[in-house]
Amino acid sequence: MWHEFAEQTFEANLYDPGLYGDDGDRRWTSADGAEAWLHQCLTQVSETGLVAVPMPVSAATSRQARTLRGVSLRKGVLRALVAGLDADRHLWVLSGTDGERPDHVLLIDAAGDPTRVATAWRAFRDHPTHPDAAGYAVRVIDRLDDRVDLTPADPGTTELDRYPDLLATLSESPLETAPALAPAEPAAGVVTLGELAEAGMVSFHQSPPTVRAETGVPMWTAKDVRLGRPPSRLGDEQAPGAVPVRPGDVVAVMADRIVRVFREGEGVLLGPGIELVRADPEVLDPEFLAGVLRAAVEGSRGSIDLYEVALPRLTPADQRRYARAFARLRKLEEDWLQRRATIEALVRIGYRGLATARLRPADTGDLGG
Repeated sequence: MWHEFAEQTFEANLYDPGLYGDDGDRRWTSADGAEAWLHQCLTQVSETGLVAVPMPVSAATSRQARTLRGVSLRKGVLRALVAGLDADRHLWVLSGTDGERPDHVLLIDAAGDPTRVATAWRAFRDHPTHPDAAGYAVRVIDRLDDRVDLTPADPGTTELDRYPDLLATLSESPLETAPALAPAEPAAGVVTLGELAEAGMVSFHQSPPTVRAETGVPMWTAKDVRLGRPPSRLGDEQAPGAVPVRPGDVVAVMADRIVRVFREGEGVLLGPGIELVRADPEVLDPEFLAGVLRAAVEGSRGSIDLYEVALPRLTPADQRRYARAFARLRKLEEDWLQRRATIEALVRIGYRGLATARLRPADTGDLGG
């Protein structure tokens, strides 16, 4: 029965010897003993799953656990180390590499505040440079020295020191102006993507899961599309059904309601879980198509049939005008999201700093004067 269980994988794997017992294994009193359980947990987590294991505090700094720390960082399995939730243990958060080796690890001292960790973790998973995570995101290469010390920085100092930079970022980041839009007469009819596909002007593509590979050519994943970043995985271009992405292709991750135009060069594969629409550029402007697709995806309460998406009949010149307006709206949204995250972090840190008198109003001089 144990062997059957050991062969299963899960989206989340939690092990706490203090709660469930240590099976009589005295090795748990040392960092070395914890290593065996850590590896066992990793073998039973899916590619997208996470492992959470309370580890002895000594595992973050001791010489005996240095190899474990180094290997975990180099392989990219250690995603976060959380201190300050328990006096004797740290929480290690790990994941399978899924072919992607992160450049950063989250090292955070909760200081007894789990909500701080939750906020930083969500932001970190979105992007390490997110304002709510940047103060705790550490480059992996910076910790791969002789000590491989994973001790998080002091929480108060880390956050409060970010205030001037956040303020400067907010002041130096003007918003994109919204495009001027005016009411217009209805377009002269519509045409569906399905009708264009029947005419050979549009094609639809998806890649199978088997395209994933340990070696090969760059491959765009659904997460890459969501974050708007370059390809992070590798794929087998010889795999049956593999789809090379071309500049101008429109890709969509329906689950996240994200639509983007691929602008990179040749030699990139489409990853699983992504819808690709390829159109004749003489018929459809890619940015115009992406804008219409996004509106269709966001306006749907459930899944949509791409074949049924209707586009207004516009001349190529008008499509380009609409495409420029779509692009400005997208840039406005990106600027707003970045400013929103910065403002939220700025306000939170400002309140904390003023409440503890570790930040002071710079324009009034010393408070006692």
